[in-house]
Amino acid sequence: MRVSFIENTVRLQERRLTRRVEEIWREIGEGGLPSWGEMKADRFGEDWRYCFGVDLSLSEKAPYFLYLGEGLEQAADAWTNSPGGAERAVIDLVGDRLDVLALERKAQRFGGGVNLSNGRRMVFRGVVLPLSENGEDITHAFGAANCRFL
Repeated sequence: MRVSFIENTVRLQERRLTRRVEEIWREIGEGGLPSWGEMKADRFGEDWRYCFGVDLSLSEKAPYFLYLGEGLEQAADAWTNSPGGAERAVIDLVGDRLDVLALERKAQRFGGGVNLSNGRRMVFRGVVLPLSENGEDITHAFGAANCRFL
């Protein structure tokens, strides 16, 4: 699919990671559900650092991550390594949306904030998107999340 200069400029001006990633997911799916194999780093550019992929067939008790961008690993470390801070990492919030994702077959957005034990506040935003290997069943989840420290 060819993206015009104007469309590309508008995408680059979008400030929210989650909206940029969701827009690319929609383009790849062309009105349907894309597959995990279609999610490629070069399609997402720098945003790939904040993306993740989950295999739902292997996610019985917890999300089974096929890919977890290094930007997400750093955010999770900051959250979970904060003594007395939040009990769950940003990525754990993904697991809370997997069942709803499979049932509703549409984007699941999340966000919020947490006070860390070092006195700082972290705010976060994410999106979980359905993927299908056969065009019907939700087999994988893809998404992105990021955070900011206040």
